[in-house]
Amino acid sequence: MLENNYFELLEDIKSTLITTRNKVIENANKDLIIMYYNIGLKLIENNKWGSSFIDTLSKDLKIEFPNIKGMSARNLRYMQKFAKEYNRDEFLQEVLAKLSWNHNQILLDKIKDKNERNWYATKCIENGWSTTVLSHQISLKLYDRQALLENKTENYSKTLPSSISDQAREMLKDPYIFDFLTEKEDMKELEIEKELTSNITKLLLELGNGFAFIGRQYHLEIGNKDYYFII
Repeated sequence: MLENNYFELLEDIKSTLITTRNKVIENANKDLIIMYYNIGLKLIENNKWGSSFIDTLSKDLKIEFPNIKGMSARNLRYMQKFAKEYNRDEFLQEVLAKLSWNHNQILLDKIKDKNERNWYATKCIENGWSTTVLSHQISLKLYDRQALLENKTENYSKTLPSSISDQAREMLKDPYIFDFLTEKEDMKELEIEKELTSNITKLLLELGNGFAFIGRQYHLEIGNKDYYFII
């Protein structure tokens, strides 16, 4: 009886931790998106200086904040485009600000029609889509096939709780949030990698025969670009 009570308590606390963690990440993400939007507005207001001033601005911001990758010239131009495409309305606050910056970039890059873009953004929130799933659904033209249908058959809301959805997991490891929040200037990629793989040996021993850990980083060359995966 005591053991049952203990495990109930354990599961309750675990659930509380996961829910609170996701809320903290979601709030941090929302603040980040709104900040990017506000920066984009400032860039639009000062576009009389031409586009080259963004390059100069990016260099100065990198000098001041060397560990924040979000201040690249490319990303600043995304902020400008983001602010140009949307108004400061309820949709920005309630939908776009709940998506990761990578989600918003994909929507800006792949979809020109605003109504279609808003539809995909809403579906991301409802179904917890990762950026990979979002890109896949866009490539399959899901909007063309489903947007005008009144009765849609899906069970995402029942089978994909927000606490473990792909979107929640992806937001947790979003490099934009990580770079923006961290104050550890000496944080190295190797340290992060070590933490991610620290328990793999123990896990493999528990699983038994038939499992292998190839390495911390596995190199793949795709489209003349190098990618390294922890597998």
